[in-house]
Amino acid sequence: MKKILSLALALLMLLPMAIGTSAAKKSDDVVTADEFMSLINYWQWLNDEDRLNYSDLYDYIYGSKHHDDDMPVRCGVCGKNAVQYISKGDVYCYCKHCNEIYPIELPKAPCKDCGKKDCECVDPGFTISPEVEFNGKFNHRFSSCELNDIDFYRYGSFVYWYCDNCGNAGKFSASHWDDKWYDYFWDYDIRVLCSRGGSYDIDGRLTADHGDTRTITFDPDYGYVLYNVTVNGEDYGPVTTIKLTITENTTVRAEFVKASSLKPCELTATAIGNGTITAKKNGVKVAADEITAKYNDSVVYTFKPASSNYVISDVTVNGRSIGKVNTYSLTKGITKDLDIKVTFTWKSPYNDVADNYLKAVEYVTEAGIMGYNNMYVNKNAFSGKTNITIKSIAAALAEMADVNEKLDTIDERVEWAVKNAVIDESADLTAPCTVQIACDIVNNYLALIEKAADINFSDFDADDSAKDNALSIGLVKETTYTKNRTLTRYDLASVCYLIANLDVK
Repeated sequence: MKKILSLALALLMLLPMAIGTSAAKKSDDVVTADEFMSLINYWQWLNDEDRLNYSDLYDYIYGSKHHDDDMPVRCGVCGKNAVQYISKGDVYCYCKHCNEIYPIELPKAPCKDCGKKDCECVDPGFTISPEVEFNGKFNHRFSSCELNDIDFYRYGSFVYWYCDNCGNAGKFSASHWDDKWYDYFWDYDIRVLCSRGGSYDIDGRLTADHGDTRTITFDPDYGYVLYNVTVNGEDYGPVTTIKLTITENTTVRAEFVKASSLKPCELTATAIGNGTITAKKNGVKVAADEITAKYNDSVVYTFKPASSNYVISDVTVNGRSIGKVNTYSLTKGITKDLDIKVTFTWKSPYNDVADNYLKAVEYVTEAGIMGYNNMYVNKNAFSGKTNITIKSIAAALAEMADVNEKLDTIDERVEWAVKNAVIDESADLTAPCTVQIACDIVNNYLALIEKAADINFSDFDADDSAKDNALSIGLVKETTYTKNRTLTRYDLASVCYLIANLDVK
C-alpha cells in the first residue's frame, strides 16, 4: 500500500497539472491500488473521454469558474494552496505544507465504456512490469540514492519509474519497444561451458544489456578438435568463432573431442523448389546430394536458382537457418553428419495471380506452356479468369509433349494434336472449352502418352470413359462435370500441372 501510494505521489510531479518538485509523505488509507491505476489513466479519461465537466468541477471547488492551468486549491487542513490531481472522475488533493491528501467528491459523467457513473473499467493501455528485480540495470542518476530500487510502469508510449529508496520518479519514451518492454531493463547472464580439451575467449563481460553483442572464440588443445557448439540448446556446429546478440540469459556449450576419435561424416543436400545444388570436395566436383567427408576435408556447396524468376529464400543446416546464402563452405573441420536444405521460391512476373493458383501458374510459365495473356494490353497480367478455347488446350498439351522442341508455333501444336487424335479434326478450335470437352481431350492425351512412352499412369485406364478417368485422377468432381462450365486460363494451368505430377506405376 505504501509503495503504491508513494509511486502515485511521485508521478504527480510528471502530470501536466501537477505542482511541486519532490515526492511526498502520505496517508495510509487514502489511495488504493485501483485508484492508482486510474491515476495513471488520467490522460485517457480526461482528454479522450471527457470524463469530467470542467464547469461543474470549478463551481464545486471555488463556487465560481475561476481557475488557471495548475488548478490550485486550498488545503482543507492548513488553508494553503494544495496540489490537485484527478483519478477516474474523483479529485484528490495533496498539500505539500502539511503532507496530507484527501478526496473531494465531484459530480461524475457516465463511463463511455460501460455507461455507469461508478465503474471499474481499466484502460487497456496500462501495463505494469512483472514483480522482478532489475539488478541495477536502470540507474536514475540521483547521487544521493545508493540502493537504486526501481519499479517500472508503462502507459501508452511512455514508461514511468519510481525509486522505492529515495522517492524520485521520472518517465521516458518507449514507443519503439515491443509489448515485453521490461526486458530492456535486464542485465543478462552469459555462461560459456567448455568440455575437456579446449578453452574459450570472450570480448567482454559475462553479463550484458539487452541488445549487446559478444564474440566468443574457441581454442582446442593439442590433439583435440572442436566438435560442436550450442547456444541455448540450438546447434551451431563446430564454429570456432561466434557472434551473439544478447536478448536473454544465454548458455553457450562447446564440445571438444580427440581428433583420433572422429569418424567420417555423411553430408546430404536437398533442393526444394526450382534450383540446383553443386558441390566440390577438396576442389573436385562431386554429386551434391550425398557426400562422405572426413574431418580435414573441404566441402563447398553452391546454390543456383533455375532462372531469374527464382530466388533463394532460405538455407538450413540441420534445421537451423543460415539465411539466403549462395554458397556454404565446410573448411574448418567436419565433425558430424549434416543435412542441408535449400529453398528456391518463385518470383512471379505477374501481378494478378491468386495464391491458390500460384504453383500451377509457376509450372506452365517456367515450362513455356503458357505466359502473359496479352503483353500489348498488360505486360504484367496472366489473366487467369479469362475463358479459353479448344485451340488453347490443344496447343498447351502439345507443348507439354514436345520434349524435343520441334513445335515452334501454335498452328504446329494444334496440327500435332489433330494428327495424334488428341482433338477431333472437325472440332471448332474457336469454340469455348467446357469441362466435359476438356475431360475428353485430356483422356485422349493421356492414352497417347501411355502408348508412346510405354508407361502407365496411376488411377488411369484407357479402357474407361473420359468422365470416369477424370474423376479417378482428380481432374474434376462430379458436380463440376455436371455443371460443365467453360474453363479459364487458371483451369488450363491447373490441368497441365496435374498431368505433370501424375504418378506412374
